[in-house]
Amino acid sequence: MTLWSVFTSILIKSCCSLIHSFCLTSIVFSEYSKIIIYVLIGCILPFIAILLCKNSYLQKILYKISSKSVCANIFDDVLDYKKRTTLQVYLKDSNIMYIGTFKFLEENGLDSYIVLIDYASFDKQTKAVIFEPDKHNLHSVAVVNLRDIERIEIIYSENSEVWKRIT
Repeated sequence: MTLWSVFTSILIKSCCSLIHSFCLTSIVFSEYSKIIIYVLIGCILPFIAILLCKNSYLQKILYKISSKSVCANIFDDVLDYKKRTTLQVYLKDSNIMYIGTFKFLEENGLDSYIVLIDYASFDKQTKAVIFEPDKHNLHSVAVVNLRDIERIEIIYSENSEVWKRIT
């Protein structure tokens, strides 16, 4: 981590020196003003990088070029965080399936969890309703460990930007 920080600071300083050699050559910056500029760039640059990575146009271009995602987590690619995304979650070694609206993802390595709201649990074979909290006016969420999931089927809203990007 320290090595990456040193590399980043050298890169920022070198880029600023390069820009200064072509633009604003008549202005002489003091060492204090250079340090302030480097710190501001170092603070702002990660936010710009995140905005670029989240840009749907850039994601489409990168996917067409390499057929790979810029995201480290598959859920960031397939879940629509702006619109409602319905998940059908099939559990391993269980006869239970959940259908509900995705709400949260807690990333913690092998112990990661997803949270569903407005959900119901069903028998996988008969599709019979086992538990439907909304029908009984219960305030409830389903929290499922990702290790216990066999597969997830995703249902998008009609105007989902994620669905348009994927297809």
